[in-house]
Amino acid sequence: MKTKIKIAVVLLAVCALSELRAADSELPHYGAKLKDLDALIEKERGKTLFIKVDEGGGTSANINVQIHQFPGTLKEYMDLSRNQFDQFFEKGWKILSEKVDGEKEALCEVVGTRKGKEYHSYSRAVKDGTKLYLITATALHEQWATVGEKLRRHVDAFQAK
Repeated sequence: MKTKIKIAVVLLAVCALSELRAADSELPHYGAKLKDLDALIEKERGKTLFIKVDEGGGTSANINVQIHQFPGTLKEYMDLSRNQFDQFFEKGWKILSEKVDGEKEALCEVVGTRKGKEYHSYSRAVKDGTKLYLITATALHEQWATVGEKLRRHVDAFQAK
């Protein structure tokens, strides 16, 4: 009897995770190769591929993908990003986590306030020669508890090669 209960619990967990992954994969471009998106991004207004994830509080949780020409190092790019955070956020900002993987990838999670709203973002920079892909998930900080993991999974699912 205990074995049947254990099997049932495992099956329920697998079904729940499968459903969660299926919901993620329904988002546009989930798991896409970044290079395959180049032409699509170039056609987009502002050269930003915008993926709307969830609505709430008048602000949409979203993921956007941009391509930048950046001949410098990832460290230089991260320093430039910090300067941009200073300009973007009104009341300061805070890095929750940051990780740089050599000259291949960097991850950064930030919270900050702009126009009276607190935002939470998770960014991944992927360097390919002088090209840098920036994938950023953003939501209101109050939304992050419900959509944050989904946003992170989607950002991390983009394939560098």
